[in-house]
Amino acid sequence: MKQVTGRIVDLARALPTTQQQARDASIDLPPDVSSVIELPAPLKRGVILANPTTFVGAESFVMSAGFFNNGVTAARNASDGPFFTAGLWHLKGFCAIQWNGTAQNNVAAVSLLDPDNAAIGLFATDLQAAAIPLTMFPVDLVLSLDRPGWFFRIVTPATVALDLLNLNAQIVCNRLL
Repeated sequence: MKQVTGRIVDLARALPTTQQQARDASIDLPPDVSSVIELPAPLKRGVILANPTTFVGAESFVMSAGFFNNGVTAARNASDGPFFTAGLWHLKGFCAIQWNGTAQNNVAAVSLLDPDNAAIGLFATDLQAAAIPLTMFPVDLVLSLDRPGWFFRIVTPATVALDLLNLNAQIVCNRLL
C-alpha cells in the first residue's frame, strides 16, 4: 500500500537516504492487519447507584443506575459514586431517557466529575413540554485518570403530577492499567 499524506509524508521526508531524496516523498507500508485486544482487570462487582455511595473502584466494575419518577417526585441532585482510583479506564455502555411531562425547563444528566467537581457530561437533556421517546446514548470513553476521586453524578429534576421521567445509565468500567 502506498501512502503519500500526513504524518507518513513527514516521516518519509525525514529519511536521509539518497534513493528517497531522488523521488517524491512516499513510504511503503506492508498490507498487514494487526489484531488488538483489550485485557481489563477482572470484573468483580456491580454497583447499583440509587443513593450516594462511597464504593471505590480499584478493579473493573459495572455501574448501574436507574431513576423512574412517576408523578410528584423530589429532585435528585447528588446521586454520587462510585469513585475511581487513578489509572487507565475504559467506560463503555449507555445512558437512556424517556420523558413525558409538563414544561420543566430543567436538566436530567449523567456526568463524570473530577476530584475538584469539574464535570464531563456523558449525557444531558433539557426537559421541556414535548415528550422524549425512549432514547439511548452510547458511552465509549478511554480515560487516563491522574488521581483518585473521580466519580459519577446523576441529576434528575423534581417532577409534578402526571410527569413521567425514566433515566438509566448502564456503564461497564474496565480498569486497563
